Amino acid sequence: MGAIRITTSVFVGLLILIGLLAVVQHYVVQLSGIALDLEDGFATQFAIYKEHPSMEFLHLVPAFVFFSIVPFQFVSWIRTNHPLVHRVMGRTAVVVGLTSGLLGVILSIVMPFGGMWETVLTVPFGVFFLFAMTQGYLNARARRIVQHRAWMIRALAVALGISLQRVYLGLLMIDAPVSEMPQMFSIAIPFGFATTVGLAELYIRYVPLRHA
Repeated sequence: MGAIRITTSVFVGLLILIGLLAVVQHYVVQLSGIALDLEDGFATQFAIYKEHPSMEFLHLVPAFVFFSIVPFQFVSWIRTNHPLVHRVMGRTAVVVGLTSGLLGVILSIVMPFGGMWETVLTVPFGVFFLFAMTQGYLNARARRIVQHRAWMIRALAVALGISLQRVYLGLLMIDAPVSEMPQMFSIAIPFGFATTVGLAELYIRYVPLRHA
């Protein structure tokens, strides 16, 4: 089990880093005023966000906070030796996760970057993320720790799927023109979610809760 835990930690850490860097990159581009090629698929996304700065902020900044603190929720030493810290960070993760997730669902419906296909693919996973976060919180309140862990892993898996989509998108765009980015993004979406959510279910099933 040790090798599986280490491999999982590295994989999750890399995807969290990708997610954090994506938010930083977004605001660097937005604040720098860099002019993007109109044929660049990301130009459309940046233009949409720029027209709705409040929704942009409520989606991206809470996502950054979520990715920054949620890894520590799975550290058994913190759970055992600093339960108050674990609870405070956990409640913070739930608040920012639900905020970012809800705005993500709304954005996918009213201003999808990849068109209607993006809405069809992302909304079910977005709703599942909100459900998993809620179940994780309710099970924690009821002291059902095993169920709490399982639901929080599922919620994190959905969030990590968004990071993995960027990896798949990069691979798909190697030989594709930038104008095809929205279409390639729609292809990357199901692969990203399917990979992380599928692996999460295997982890929940075969890797038991570890105590400090």
